[in-house]
Amino acid sequence: METGKKKTFQIKAKVPCVKKFIAFRDGLTNIRRDAFTLKYGKILHLLSVPVQKDAITALAQFYDPPLRSFRFRDFQLAPTLEEFGRILDSPKQKKGPYRGLGQIPKPEELAEVLDIPVKDLTPNIKIWGKVQGIPQEYLEKTAQSFAKAQKWEAHDTIMALLIFGLLLFPNMEKLIDVAAISVFWAVKVKNEDSVPALLADVYHTLHLCFEKEGGLMLCCIPLLYQWLVSHVFKEVDTIESMNGYEWSQKLVGLTENTIIWYPHGLNVGDTITGCGEFPNVPLIGSKGCINYDPILAMRQLGYPITYKPDDQLLEGFVFHDMEDLVMLKRVIRA
Repeated sequence: METGKKKTFQIKAKVPCVKKFIAFRDGLTNIRRDAFTLKYGKILHLLSVPVQKDAITALAQFYDPPLRSFRFRDFQLAPTLEEFGRILDSPKQKKGPYRGLGQIPKPEELAEVLDIPVKDLTPNIKIWGKVQGIPQEYLEKTAQSFAKAQKWEAHDTIMALLIFGLLLFPNMEKLIDVAAISVFWAVKVKNEDSVPALLADVYHTLHLCFEKEGGLMLCCIPLLYQWLVSHVFKEVDTIESMNGYEWSQKLVGLTENTIIWYPHGLNVGDTITGCGEFPNVPLIGSKGCINYDPILAMRQLGYPITYKPDDQLLEGFVFHDMEDLVMLKRVIRA
């Protein structure tokens, strides 16, 4: 695989500022932290990931759109549901994956969940350019008022929404857009799992960057970074800071004998390789739908690849937002 001859694109990664969220995390009591983790998984852990964004921009150059994987010298790696689920310790009692693309709660419904008077929330639902959402500043002030009143459950719900909008499903700076609100709503109210949506957004973002031959990586960068380093380094905490060239050289030099195929603590049991009528796995994210090919990642999950996948298993599709309602309904059924 001659990765050195691949065309390179101008792809940048944006790492969100998490200082306020770290202060929130550190201020939680053990009971509140446990309740938060039970509902949302270990998303607070992502605040501590020392992301080197040059690693992500270097990694993006190895993405292979048709195969939905990163293709290196003599092997390939693909983020999987099982790996993302293990990193986030996704709660086991979830009622299936997020499937609410395009489904946005009404202002009165959202106001009730956030414990905000609807007459106060409604005028603060803004449209910036073509994007609708709630300004970060308004939500932060609301969270502060809840803290002063010691309404901790309402405070933590607001902070969860901010994390969803700014860290997990970012789109526009300083705005929690309706796409992020949709996923938050599904997790908070419908008890759906956000992990498939996070994996979908990672693949969807990469795919869009390659369609446009460049662009900005707007997905959960700390999650993708942690997945990468778990396969490259044994001790994550000891990684020295590297620049873009050094990361590129590091990734170019990887071989199947030097990477960590099965990271410590992964402990995967059953794996999902197909879904309903689909021979691979369709994913619904905050920005659209895309499928991926976990059959190519069996070695990462502790299983051998015993046969060459046929073309049907690797057949891909992707669409943005709600542009293919027929396919979206098929994915939801699956």
